Amino acid sequence: PTLAFGSIGAIPAGQEAVHYEATCAPSCTQQMTGDVNVFASFLHMHDYGRQVWTTKKAASDGSKGSFEVVDSRQFWNFGFQSIVPTSFTISPGDQLNTHCIYDTSMVTNDVYFGKATYDEMCINFLYYYPVQNSNIHSCGYFGGGNSLCALSDVDAATADPAQYWADSVLCDANPDKDGTT
Repeated sequence: PTLAFGSIGAIPAGQEAVHYEATCAPSCTQQMTGDVNVFASFLHMHDYGRQVWTTKKAASDGSKGSFEVVDSRQFWNFGFQSIVPTSFTISPGDQLNTHCIYDTSMVTNDVYFGKATYDEMCINFLYYYPVQNSNIHSCGYFGGGNSLCALSDVDAATADPAQYWADSVLCDANPDKDGTT
């Protein structure tokens, strides 16, 4: 099974480096039935993406803990994407953040997040074991402190995670205060 989290909203036009962050909040991972072992990661953006990385903050580190980078692409190329092996554990209460940097300096219209290739994405599909009884297939953050844990009544062991994502609103993108990095 996979766990996907990503962004919705719009990226302002005419910017060289706009940072968006999608958060899988502790309240979401707290619903897991135990630790999961992540063995692969598929970071995903489209044409305007330039950098992407995911961080994890362990619940055991408390409120002052630091974020550990668990996967990163310092140079993004939409034409060359792959699932890469990784190895880390997500425990109930951990927080995951996927960060994306976009360059819209060559366009005059805002670029929207969406399903189409001409839209943008800021997403990470995590491949893990063991299967969780909670059937959480996506998690994220909506502005105003509202966290999303998208649950499904479909068996997570046999379901198509890409279809889950295609049918779900995952989370809200959160630009830095000034909209840039």
